[in-house]
Amino acid sequence: MQGSKTIPKNTVNVLRRRDLASRVAQIHGVTADHVRKVMRGDRENELILATYMHFLESDNLLIQAVKNIVPFQTNF
Repeated sequence: MQGSKTIPKNTVNVLRRRDLASRVAQIHGVTADHVRKVMRGDRENELILATYMHFLESDNLLIQAVKNIVPFQTNF
């Protein structure tokens, strides 16, 4: 029997964007699908909606702060 010299299948790191729905779902003890349904308007839950909007606003403020700090040059 010959020794197999296989390359590991997952050699590249996969970058995934943060799934906000799953984070809110963990906080409230529901599924991410339920949070997505609340965001679409299929279900009503003010607490989930408020938490989601809070995280979304915090992300936007963070992005804006980074844009203010980092000098972007548009002339190349």
